[in-house]
Amino acid sequence: MAAAAPRERGGTRHRRASAAAALAAGTRTPDNRGPSPETVAVTEFLQRLPLFFAQHSLLVLAFIALLLALAVTEVMRLRRGWSEATPAMVTRLLNRENALLVDLSPRAEYEKGHIPGARHVDWEQFDPEHKDLARVKDLPVVVCCRSGVTSQRAAQRLVRAGFSRVYSLAGGMAAWRQADLPVAKGKN
Repeated sequence: MAAAAPRERGGTRHRRASAAAALAAGTRTPDNRGPSPETVAVTEFLQRLPLFFAQHSLLVLAFIALLLALAVTEVMRLRRGWSEATPAMVTRLLNRENALLVDLSPRAEYEKGHIPGARHVDWEQFDPEHKDLARVKDLPVVVCCRSGVTSQRAAQRLVRAGFSRVYSLAGGMAAWRQADLPVAKGKN
């Protein structure tokens, strides 16, 4: 009988060791203590991930390239010095902060319809160093055009000239009209 007691202790140690091994392997122990089903699923996913990468290397590379392109685009957007503004944001800037609005649309487009209070400047004559613009370097300046492409180039030129608060109307006059905001016709 004395020999049975040490065997029991050894058996208990063995059960504890097998329980730890079962826990590490992600299986349940005989007393139903073990990792949750979520833990088992995550462990299984992580074990299969290298196999997925090996079998779908082109897909993984395309995904990594897409993530890098997205990161580079965001960094460039943050460093460009100007912001895109929605029509609602432009309205707020005009009403609350007395922003200067410059319309770079062709003359005929401007006369068909422009944002009330906008000043027309032909793209060929647009000069950020002009004395009238130099006086408003600290005010918000919003540039717009027909589609929003030319205004982005103008915004970049304004930032290079030292303007601190530059906005480009995202989508141009098309976005303004789509938002059903007022449009003035004719010359200033």
